[in-house]
Amino acid sequence: MVLAGYQVAAEHVGCKLIYVELRGIKSYCYEYTIEKDVLRQQGEPAELSGLLTIPLYLQASGLNWKDHNITDTDAAGTIFQRQVEAVLLDAKAKRLLTDVLPSQDLLPDELDADVLVLLGNRLGVVEIKQRKQKNSKNEDNTHGSDGIEHLLTLTEQRYLGTFTVAIHVGNLKLGSVTQKLANARKIAHIQLGSWDGSTIDDKDKEKLVEEITVAMGGASR
Repeated sequence: MVLAGYQVAAEHVGCKLIYVELRGIKSYCYEYTIEKDVLRQQGEPAELSGLLTIPLYLQASGLNWKDHNITDTDAAGTIFQRQVEAVLLDAKAKRLLTDVLPSQDLLPDELDADVLVLLGNRLGVVEIKQRKQKNSKNEDNTHGSDGIEHLLTLTEQRYLGTFTVAIHVGNLKLGSVTQKLANARKIAHIQLGSWDGSTIDDKDKEKLVEEITVAMGGASR
């Protein structure tokens, strides 16, 4: 596609090439012209802001979406997810996050995305898991693996795309094997250890927003 664009620009005098670069949560536009088969940059790159919304990103990815009805039989797990969603929606209201869209099914395959977040022009998908401590050493080593695997599926090219930031939020640490997988695939895990079965404390609420911001390329507060 790049070569085809170059050829078209070369064949039409004055035709411009536009390149958009994503740096963290910011996007920059570079403008080029071709003069005697030489690619020349025109001026300094311009910062672009407010290009994306979550619905626009989903449409561009060829996905439809609908509200996901949480049917978690574990009441504590449902409460945990709702509290995490509430913290992120509050962060949006305070303009710490650009947009937040909780509990969505991505169609046509109905893959559930617990929360989609937007910071600048960067999309993130958050998987939320509340779990009980495992007794088996083997289970402990692979703790959280289903959540990580689900994030890997959501960020495949055919769904949200490989540039989407994947974030796992839970009340416990990931198992050692699972953490290695998360590290290898650049998936951030945020542990909210204050969860007592009914509430998350204020310190962990701040930690959640802070670590999501950093994971998506934003500055630490």
